[in-house]
Amino acid sequence: RGLGLGQLCLPQALGAFQEFLLRHPQDPRAPEARLRVGELLEKRGDRAGAIQAYAALREGPHRPEALRRLAGLHAGAGEWLGAAKALEEFLRLAPGHPGREEARFDHALALDRASRLEEAEAAYREVIRGYPRGPRALEFRRRHGFLLLGLEKHAEAERLFEALLQEAPSERHRADVRLGLAASLMGQKHYPRAAGVFEGVLRLSAAPAERRSAERGAAAAWWEAGDYARAAQAYRRLAAASAEEGLARYVVSLERADRCGGEEGREALRFILGALAGGAALSPGERLRLGGCLERAGMDAEALAQWEAAAKAAPAAGEGVWAALRQGALLERRGQGKEAMARYARAAEAALAFKGEKPQVADALQQAALRGAVLHFGEGDCPGALRLLKDPPLVLIEGEG
Repeated sequence: RGLGLGQLCLPQALGAFQEFLLRHPQDPRAPEARLRVGELLEKRGDRAGAIQAYAALREGPHRPEALRRLAGLHAGAGEWLGAAKALEEFLRLAPGHPGREEARFDHALALDRASRLEEAEAAYREVIRGYPRGPRALEFRRRHGFLLLGLEKHAEAERLFEALLQEAPSERHRADVRLGLAASLMGQKHYPRAAGVFEGVLRLSAAPAERRSAERGAAAAWWEAGDYARAAQAYRRLAAASAEEGLARYVVSLERADRCGGEEGREALRFILGALAGGAALSPGERLRLGGCLERAGMDAEALAQWEAAAKAAPAAGEGVWAALRQGALLERRGQGKEAMARYARAAEAALAFKGEKPQVADALQQAALRGAVLHFGEGDCPGALRLLKDPPLVLIEGEG
């Protein structure tokens, strides 16, 4: 009856094929029987048995079909390298096979998912060139762009994403394509253009994760472009959603953009102080900067509080020393001489721990000692003034008279 066993149920058909192979292993129909055994085992859910049956077909006209099925089994289990190898051999053995187009797309995808990025990029390029109007071509062009990004081929990625946006109307409203374009521009340091693209994503109906990426990207791009006013706006939006992520850069952006003053600046600073009151954190250095911004906004009490927090958090570090020094200077200007002297003494005492090893701290020590000495002298406390001038290493105050 040959191999016409279609009317038998699966177990009977499988048994018949296996018996045929046992009795006639060299029969010309044996390769087809092995292929059928693999198909039936696959239907039964015996993946290992199916793989063994397909792998046994090492040559002959049924080898390409066995390879396609092997690739499907490997892909179904996430074994992408195995799938890629099977498809590569299939493409080599079956140049005229009707499933060749699909196999070429699947081969590129398997290499991609196997993290063989250089090979995947070449495969994507080749399959898109070979089948530019294929049903999966648009999807693969998009993925090719992201692969180019991963390989840091930013100029090529930019051209690809730009072409997608111009040639395919369906792509113009895709946030991921615009994010890819923006990332390619960032990679080439075209920061203002990148920022504009990121901001454009925010005008689309993007998914929350995509909007978050666009917010981060816009903030970073404006920052790198040196446009700190726009960076401050972007970091404010980030901080409103997650203070831990955007607050610190928001503080620095305000400072660098000289946006600390006026009612707008005070509103921004009140927002930052509210975030801190709600549990957000800033480093001592960031609090030092925030204090300077608050001082310029005329919010002296708040500035002193931030410097106090910085000085307590890092008493023996440069930021803490400078915070105490800034406190002293502000208190001195406010006519609070005794409080200023205490802060200068704190700064000088903390700076002594560095013993002149760090020039920026040495400068703080010098300033604290001199300002504190002047205040002591003004109060008629010459011993106190001399003590401050005596304690610092002389090299730090040499030439000051």
